[in-house]
Amino acid sequence: MEIEILKWALIALLSVSTYLLKRTVDQMDTALKDHKIAHATLSVDVQNIKNEYLHKNDFREFKMELWSRFDDLKKDIRDRMDVK
Repeated sequence: MEIEILKWALIALLSVSTYLLKRTVDQMDTALKDHKIAHATLSVDVQNIKNEYLHKNDFREFKMELWSRFDDLKKDIRDRMDVK
């Protein structure tokens, strides 16, 4: 008789633990889906920012302008040194 009670208690305990584990897995699965959606949205946003604000041509023009200013600055410094 005691063995039967232990069997039923063990089955009940395993059933409750299985239910709790299933519930946890379902919650984690839902959270994972939410994170995947958020990640996809952020990836699209980052790509839009890259496309709109980080044009390589803009940086090429900026670098060319910067180098020309440096060249002008070097020339001015050399001219001033030659004058003295």
